[in-house]
Amino acid sequence: MILAYQDPRGVNCSMGTTPVRLAIVGCGAIAEAMHIPAALNVNEVELTALIDADATRARDVGRRFQVSKTGTCLEDFATDLDAVILATPPHVRPQLATQAFELGLHVLCEKPLANSTAECDVIIDAGWRAARVLAVAHIFRFWPSRTAVRQLIKDGRLGRIGSVTVTQGNPYSWQGVTGYNMRHDMVPGGVLLDAGIHPLDTLLWWFGDPVSLQYEDDSLGGLESNIRLSMRFPDEIDVQFRQSRTCRLGNEFRIVAERGTLLLSNYNTWQYQWLQDGESVTHNCVAEAVDHSDCERRQLIDFTESVSQQRTPRVGGDQARRVVQLVERCYATRRTRALPSQAPLPGLTY
Repeated sequence: MILAYQDPRGVNCSMGTTPVRLAIVGCGAIAEAMHIPAALNVNEVELTALIDADATRARDVGRRFQVSKTGTCLEDFATDLDAVILATPPHVRPQLATQAFELGLHVLCEKPLANSTAECDVIIDAGWRAARVLAVAHIFRFWPSRTAVRQLIKDGRLGRIGSVTVTQGNPYSWQGVTGYNMRHDMVPGGVLLDAGIHPLDTLLWWFGDPVSLQYEDDSLGGLESNIRLSMRFPDEIDVQFRQSRTCRLGNEFRIVAERGTLLLSNYNTWQYQWLQDGESVTHNCVAEAVDHSDCERRQLIDFTESVSQQRTPRVGGDQARRVVQLVERCYATRRTRALPSQAPLPGLTY
């Protein structure tokens, strides 16, 4: 069986002659690695300003990327802007997003949208009141590989799905600036909320909401580094998810279905493997290779098109809230368990 998919979107989308004037709030690692380069490589965007609570950092990053306007306060630039990207830690996003909407700006927010569904609701409601676009940077929805697999599932091309196994794990190496995702005073959870939000969002996008789940991790009151999550989705699809900040895992989605097995690497933006009758075939989801930076530009183009065309973005606030709610469900089950008498061995959960 040949599983083919043609990506309907292109990176070079035309929006007209007037670019969206954009500021990036938060000049940390994700802004430097992703949002600033994307903004500088999308014709439909004019990167107007960089804003950070640390004025020196904003100035240094601005000098590195040749962005002359930098500062610490969004309101100082509001009259020169149409939109902002919030690349800050999540605990400050409700306040910043509300401020941006009140200033009449559209918002693209990093993931997770917020630390809780209650905070997500604050942001979503502020966007509705201001009649402005709220998009959320669930970047994997712009990967042709994950889009292709979703379409195969939707079309029934795999046949009945028996089981799905997801693994995601490497010794932690992200070079952040604030270290917020390791600080319990800034976030309510560890690896699941920080990195697990991506595969969880993919699973919700593919299969809908789980009807039941079982969750365990290695937290003893702090932030978890290892988790195990079992979920049952509609149509009796069972998913096993294992994630770690300390162990190197397989880093793949494995879908065992009636017509064969599909393997999707966590890091492959545009291909998947199809196993059938002892043979493995690599399928390209688009005609030419697509890298992570291409997908970042696609995400930003989707946001700017949402602004200029007054349409819903690919990932809006309600969808981003949905995955935060799933994480909350997992953490709620943890609170019902008694702590073990001693810490589990590294990499184990309880």
